[in-house]
Amino acid sequence: MKNRIFLVTLIGSVFIFLTGVFSGFANASAQQAPPRRSPQDNEEPGKRTIYLPVEGALREFIIYRPARLPVDRKTPVVFAFHGTGGSGENFYQDSRWREKADDEGFMAVFPSALRYHIFEETLVSHGQVLTNAHRYTAKWNFFDLKKLLDPDYPNQQLYDDVKFVQVIVEVLKRNYVVDEDRFYATGFSNGAQFTGRLAVQMSDVFAAFTLCSIGRSFNLEQAALTNVYTNAPFKQRPVFQVIGELDPKLTYAAKVTAFPLDESAAAPGSWTKEVIINSWLGLLDLPDQYAYTRQNIVSLFQYGMAGASPEYRFAIIEGMGHLYPNGENFRFEIADAFWPFMLQHHR
Repeated sequence: MKNRIFLVTLIGSVFIFLTGVFSGFANASAQQAPPRRSPQDNEEPGKRTIYLPVEGALREFIIYRPARLPVDRKTPVVFAFHGTGGSGENFYQDSRWREKADDEGFMAVFPSALRYHIFEETLVSHGQVLTNAHRYTAKWNFFDLKKLLDPDYPNQQLYDDVKFVQVIVEVLKRNYVVDEDRFYATGFSNGAQFTGRLAVQMSDVFAAFTLCSIGRSFNLEQAALTNVYTNAPFKQRPVFQVIGELDPKLTYAAKVTAFPLDESAAAPGSWTKEVIINSWLGLLDLPDQYAYTRQNIVSLFQYGMAGASPEYRFAIIEGMGHLYPNGENFRFEIADAFWPFMLQHHR
């Protein structure tokens, strides 16, 4: 009952803001709405699963605030975006950001993407190359999602996930004591593609961005360098990007069997330089100069001064495939690397 009262209070408190954003439940698509799970009354302390309509689709996101934190303590917030086919609940369970929030004393948000009928002429899945692949799956609306919509389903509505994130931000501001200068975004695979979109279009909200297991997430020619809802001008923010040496999706795109772990990864003409690094150097207006370090399984390229804003860090992890490392699926937790990077930065 307590959690139910919390949810009603939360929705009421943001009604005025949401009136201009929502189209209402009446037009919600049964295909697009995320499935309801167990009642919120059964959720663990500190966790709230919230359902709200945005653009006529029922959206879902998890807010996690460690139960031990005083309710009046101003805390940073990490938004964690899952990959294709995932959900906020999956990422809540597997990404290790919930545990990192417990250890370090911050909040974490785990939104869920909507599902679309997708068609790809070539799809790399679990190391296998598939052709003419049709899927109905969860996808974040990154800059190129429209190109993936299956023509066999011509009437699909493409929903605005940037607007969805704006709604979540407003919910947090109105209902929790948060440090608005320390909102951060991280993503895996398609979630990293979308995180890249947020780096372009919500730089007024987020202080730093971390991406894992993705190549290029935006094209400057198609990107509007402003927050399309607040008209806030673009600001160059710090970015930390990690890929796996053996990521089959990326090595297939690059036409290599493995990515180099030495400085040739940053050499002109290499796929990593031309596709990944150059796009961020252009967006962040950073000079093409780096410091290279190799420690254990990590090859790190540092552009700009560490701890400064902006900076760009690009790392290749030896032996890693297409995943968001959590200590079980690989031998380290990416949250352990991303959180200290985030914490150095604020708006």
